[in-house]
Amino acid sequence: MSRRWLLSLLCLSVLFLSMVQLTRARGELRVNEALTRILLQKEPAEVILAVENSSGQIVNARVEVELLDPANRAISQISGVRAVGIGSQLLKLSLPVSLSSLKERDRRELLWHRLRYRLSEDTAPAVTLTEGILSLSEIAPDLFEIRVATSEVVREGGHYHARVQAYHPTTRQPAADVQIDGEITLEDDDDKNVKLHASKITDDKGSAALDFVLPQRFPEYPHSTRPAGGEIRIIGRRGGIVAEAVGNVVVNQFARILINSDKPLYQPGQVMHVRALVFTPSRRALANQNILVRICDPEETTLFRSVVKSSRFGVANTDWLIPENARLGDYRIWVGVDGEEESARVAYDVRVSRYDLPNFSVSVQPDREYYLPVQNAEVKVRADYLFGKPVVRGHVRVVREIERE
Repeated sequence: MSRRWLLSLLCLSVLFLSMVQLTRARGELRVNEALTRILLQKEPAEVILAVENSSGQIVNARVEVELLDPANRAISQISGVRAVGIGSQLLKLSLPVSLSSLKERDRRELLWHRLRYRLSEDTAPAVTLTEGILSLSEIAPDLFEIRVATSEVVREGGHYHARVQAYHPTTRQPAADVQIDGEITLEDDDDKNVKLHASKITDDKGSAALDFVLPQRFPEYPHSTRPAGGEIRIIGRRGGIVAEAVGNVVVNQFARILINSDKPLYQPGQVMHVRALVFTPSRRALANQNILVRICDPEETTLFRSVVKSSRFGVANTDWLIPENARLGDYRIWVGVDGEEESARVAYDVRVSRYDLPNFSVSVQPDREYYLPVQNAEVKVRADYLFGKPVVRGHVRVVREIERE
């Protein structure tokens, strides 16, 4: 009876010691997730697990690592037995994943991928020592996004500037040594396109400046059909990681027009001389083009319309005999390239009025330079004939002015 008791006690002791050892290993083996990293630039990717072993002995652990997509599918995995020494150490594993072979959609969603790790007993794989799931946005320092700031419009013969900024999507730290390739596609008449390219590498601040030079006569002006503009596409590459940004390009396709007349004030029956200087968007003289000149009265009724040919210096001029019965008021001169939309035309204002020479002058002198709401104004009004004598018995009218234009 005593022998059976001793045998049972011995078995219980061995079982207890094994459970204590397993409990110690399970409780004192962990992964420092703050120091764990995955390097995606390399092919295959390299996983660095920061493991801490405080059990006081070397533990043979089976290490399993999986890369999960947003749908929780394992797109790559690796496992192996590693001897985890005492203290803190880094376990490096090569994860068989190549970003260049991933689909474009998977590359765009890398930020939402996760890394799942599990450490178990080598002799008892079903027993988990430690496990966890990490987001790639927190442990992948190689990830980056790009942001583009561009000029508002582009014109023929001009420079189009684009400033690219590469940065980590989570920490916002600048991403250096990123290859930036930019392409601008501009539409021309007859479904023709012009492609411009520029490349740079981001500096320590993650920025790169691209400069695109447009041809002198693109788009050819004036256009038979107005192009819709264009598109700018920026692609950033560093190792197997690719980021992309797309934006629209607005092409300046409006003529630059300067209008002047021989004087700002006319009387009915006089001749109004109108001259316009017409330039292309690149500020070159627009020669041998039909220029439309239209003059409207205060009611926006067209009273004069003429199409003239511009000279080789871009000068177009015409004359209008103002009718004797013309309505008095502000008239507007519209000038634009014939056949273009009205929104592309430029306006210039003149006035038609009957003016008579005054036979006396009026001067006003207030008692203060400015007044408070509770103060009264005392204004001295004086009228003198042009030959020097004062105007006597004149009537003075004071009017409150709301707006001055």
